[in-house]
Amino acid sequence: MWRKNILRDLRCIMEIKRRSIKEFREAAKKTRDRRWAKNFDMLASYEYNRLESVELAYENLVENNDWLVLRDLFDEGPKPMEIGTLKREVKQGKDSPDHETLKSTLEQGKKMVSLYEDIISDYEHSFKKGIPLMKWLKDQAQEYVDLLEYLKKGLKAE
Repeated sequence: MWRKNILRDLRCIMEIKRRSIKEFREAAKKTRDRRWAKNFDMLASYEYNRLESVELAYENLVENNDWLVLRDLFDEGPKPMEIGTLKREVKQGKDSPDHETLKSTLEQGKKMVSLYEDIISDYEHSFKKGIPLMKWLKDQAQEYVDLLEYLKKGLKAE
């Protein structure tokens, strides 16, 4: 039962990421500000990179009934895009665009962090091998949420 619940939560996380990617790509096309178009494209790329990591972990659990360890994820999966790199590359002035995309994706990001926390706390006893991977993914999601909050406030990303 625990495995089925984790798979359900991971599917939900993947769907959240797909929605965020779509919203960022649409926002990049709609905005007239070239700087923000580039920012939205970078945020979409970051989300896509993380989606690939979650998909790889999910598929391995479905097909092999086992968890990838972080080393396996890095060896077999996409090269992880670091949030620090994204923070350095995202540029803005004093004001972020008045755009629903940041608000919407921020809410989705918070939901994702909550789902990771649920997986970790509810199923820790059932999949010890998967805990480091889930904690790493949760930490990445939290850093991403922090960046979105920073951008939404209109402060310059450092």
